[in-house]
Amino acid sequence: MNTALKSYNPIIKPDILAALQREGVILRQKGRAFWASCPLHSEKTPSFKVDPERQTFYCFGCRRHGDVIAFVMERHGLTFREALTYLGIENSRIDYVQVRKNKERRALIGSFRAWEKERRDELATLLRACRQVIASRKPPLSETELEALALLQGEIDYLEYLYDILCNRDDRDKYELFKEELGYGE
Repeated sequence: MNTALKSYNPIIKPDILAALQREGVILRQKGRAFWASCPLHSEKTPSFKVDPERQTFYCFGCRRHGDVIAFVMERHGLTFREALTYLGIENSRIDYVQVRKNKERRALIGSFRAWEKERRDELATLLRACRQVIASRKPPLSETELEALALLQGEIDYLEYLYDILCNRDDRDKYELFKEELGYGE
């Protein structure tokens, strides 16, 4: 085995959102990302994007980017080792149990995001089809056709409610819908 690999000693970094909040950065969630006015330079509009899944940041204004360690180094003018100390990271052996848990968590998040996109696309297609059916009906309508259209409108309302959850609500609401639709927790 290569001796360089034996001595490789990765570190477990703190969560970037928690570290930024401790630094006084006010974050606002928009979709999956969090946004703020960049704490690394002066600006009036939020251009500082944080991706909690990748544990990275990027500023569209000053073009600085990286992980939590890079942020602390930039913000406080520290060296890499000083940033590790500042963050309270011990230079210890890797925690393989934690690495496995993180991999499993990322896989679950990936599966959830795939379901979310697929379900949102499916709902959009269903809504378009239902609206086309309603738009194609011309008077005079029989009582049976009116009842069918009323039922279809009720279905449209329900589909719009589900679509709203997937497009505009937070991940907790989306996850509750995910569990409900897939029969978890019953």
